[in-house]
Amino acid sequence: MNAGPPRPHGARPVDAVLTPRQAADMLNVSRPYLIGLLDAGEIPYRLVGGHRRIRLADLRQYLRADDARREEAADELARLDEELGLLRHGPGHPPADGGTSEVVAPRLR
Repeated sequence: MNAGPPRPHGARPVDAVLTPRQAADMLNVSRPYLIGLLDAGEIPYRLVGGHRRIRLADLRQYLRADDARREEAADELARLDEELGLLRHGPGHPPADGGTSEVVAPRLR
């Protein structure tokens, strides 16, 4: 019986189903963090005999959406920096008020 053409090592078909451990490893997060994402409805899953299973296609969709959210957040930070001049302190970027580029932490009492 032939299982189809050989795949490169580590390749998975798009319709593959992953365990929470495998999915967490692919996201580079802890298993409990992944379970939180599943329980919050961030990533669809199904129960098979009481065990959670995640489709690889759903995990990839979550990754695309998460990347888009992070890119939007970075764009918003850049916009705020342009507006407020918060992050330009350092060599080649003197503060807008003409002061030093030294960052001073507030004193704790």
